[in-house]
Amino acid sequence: MFGPKRHAEWERGTDCSHLHTSFRIITIRWLRVPIASRSLTVAAEVGRWVAGIATLGLTAVVKGGLKDLSHECIEVEYTCERCSSGNLQKFTAEILRMDKEGGGETLFTCGHYRKVKGTRRTFKPESMTVEDVERSFGEMGSRYYLCTENCYHWSRTLWNKLERMERNFVI
Repeated sequence: MFGPKRHAEWERGTDCSHLHTSFRIITIRWLRVPIASRSLTVAAEVGRWVAGIATLGLTAVVKGGLKDLSHECIEVEYTCERCSSGNLQKFTAEILRMDKEGGGETLFTCGHYRKVKGTRRTFKPESMTVEDVERSFGEMGSRYYLCTENCYHWSRTLWNKLERMERNFVI
């Protein structure tokens, strides 16, 4: 019923055999992708609208509003400088809910979601490498709680780390 792999049409990438030191990052994006069917998403949007009216906007004040039915992740678009094809490839960094005890599974996978609901932010790093992104990813936790530590919060934290890292490289 729910899940980004199904509703956002996950497409597995084909990572080349070269070392990641050969990879040059083109763009990093913070994405929102669908996790439910269109009809369920529309029903949830109506519910969000009704909740906003019923609480006189308090849901927006207290917790920033009710979130939509989407999954959030970080996509790294890169090219391998040693490959003759020069094809763009993509890695996706994300956390998925795994259990009720607050554990999540973090993934840094070669591939991308074909359906995207929106892009929160984008930047084109000047000095950052795929290894830098992998290192930042490795420092991320895997705690997951639906309301307080979900894929949005995890993606925001990783995004902020990457932006700070790029600023430090450029200065």
